[in-house]
Amino acid sequence: TIRTELQPLLVPPPDPPGRLFRNGRPFAPTIRPRINLLNNLKTIRNCISHASVDAKEKFKTLVRNEMTYYPPGMTPGAFLMTVKQNTNPPKTYFAIYSEDLRAMVESIVPE
Repeated sequence: TIRTELQPLLVPPPDPPGRLFRNGRPFAPTIRPRINLLNNLKTIRNCISHASVDAKEKFKTLVRNEMTYYPPGMTPGAFLMTVKQNTNPPKTYFAIYSEDLRAMVESIVPE
C-alpha cells in the first residue's frame, strides 16, 4: 500500500542528518491526513498502467465507493472527468484531486 511505501517519510529518521526532516517534517503532517487521496490516485494509476484483473477490480471498488455504483464502460479517464455529486460549484474528480495535490505540495514547499 502507499502507507507502506511512504512509511520512511512518516517516521523520524533514526539519525537525522540535520535540520530538514526532523520528526518527519515537512512530509508527515501533510501526508497522514491525505493518505486516502494518495491511495485513490495510486489505484487510478495502477488501472491505467496494469492490465491485471486485480488493478481493474480495485478501480471498480474505488468508483463504487465514490459514486455508489459502477457505470458500464467506466474508464479511469471517464471517472476523472466525472463531476462529483454534491459539489458546489460542480467539480470533476480530476479538479478535486488536482486541488488536493496542489495543497499538499504548497504545505510542504510554501511559495
